[in-house]
Amino acid sequence: MIHSKIIECMREIGAIGKNKTNQQQGYKYRGIEDFMNACHPIFAKHGVYVQTKIVNVSREDRVSNKGSALIYTMMTAQFTFIAEDGSSATTEVVGEGMDSGDKSSNKALSAAFKYALAQLMIVPYAMIDSEIESPIVAAKSDDLQNLRVKYGQMLMAKVSDPQERYKLEARESWDAAKYESGIKYLSTL
Repeated sequence: MIHSKIIECMREIGAIGKNKTNQQQGYKYRGIEDFMNACHPIFAKHGVYVQTKIVNVSREDRVSNKGSALIYTMMTAQFTFIAEDGSSATTEVVGEGMDSGDKSSNKALSAAFKYALAQLMIVPYAMIDSEIESPIVAAKSDDLQNLRVKYGQMLMAKVSDPQERYKLEARESWDAAKYESGIKYLSTL
């Protein structure tokens, strides 16, 4: 029965927007309360409840960029979704939380539950995901060389004038900035 109940709940869950803003880093997010407010009435209507089991917890002390103490918690939690007939489906999720007081475990558990609900119910996004805002990581030296070669090959394929091709072939190095601007240029051709 639990599988049909989850499907019924999925049919009713609407998109949850990233309507909250993290004040320190400025990104948009969907909070645990958004998920609970959306899911609770639907779960209650269809007779589904959740049991939580903490599988593993690790904690460590860290220091903020301002020098204050932080507690970082990583937690693996199992969430068992149970129907009225006792049938169940379990999912296991990792959550992380960091806090300067006593809330890092609460934050880790909230994060784990939020993602368990999001994945189980396949909750739609109401706006572009934060993946588009991911930080840019500097290329390793091997990766940079591969990027240079790839850029050179892509550029060579786009340039038909023999004189221009010769100038490009004579170039011995491509840096990351030239690669990135070159890819943008190539996409306009």
